[in-house]
Amino acid sequence: MKWGGEQAPPPRFTVLHTHGEADSVRNQLSKRFGPAGTAIRVREVEKGHELKVELVERDDVLPLRHSVLRTGQPESSTYFGGDDQPGAAHLGVRDVSGELIGIATIHPAPSRLEGTTPAWRLRGMATAPTARGTGVGGLLLRRALTEAVARGARLIWCHARVPVVGFYENAGLVARGDVFDEPGIGPHQYLSLTLAD
Repeated sequence: MKWGGEQAPPPRFTVLHTHGEADSVRNQLSKRFGPAGTAIRVREVEKGHELKVELVERDDVLPLRHSVLRTGQPESSTYFGGDDQPGAAHLGVRDVSGELIGIATIHPAPSRLEGTTPAWRLRGMATAPTARGTGVGGLLLRRALTEAVARGARLIWCHARVPVVGFYENAGLVARGDVFDEPGIGPHQYLSLTLAD
């Protein structure tokens, strides 16, 4: 596979496993992703360094969020509504040097499209270019979904950039409505996952 005109480097990370057992109403996600709160781990093949999805601080996610999602925009654009809301969680995966290579944020937020179900928004999901295609993004998404459920979500929704809609659909989210333009960012699609009580 070519990458920027050169041979693509081999994947640096391989999924090891998720662990723990589901024993609650969260079985819908647990069957697919593992129970809420489990450590979802990957292994860096080259160095044998295990990585996991962990809770991080808001300020930790801002540099990667800016470089991947808000390139060329003011740094102030990396602060999202909901970042400091009670219950919000920022998730990250660090490489062997301690640098964040993947991030995501979840917080309570009603959905304008889907009524009053307790809803949580997934946003600010980004993977460093060096970690793309390695499974880090999938690990983050699984953990974000299980974390939202553990915090009471019955609906999880996001606005995804059009090129990555398939990534979210593969995790069970469903595209709803028409593609729309996020000013200064580009075309996006609303997606959601509804959980039964």
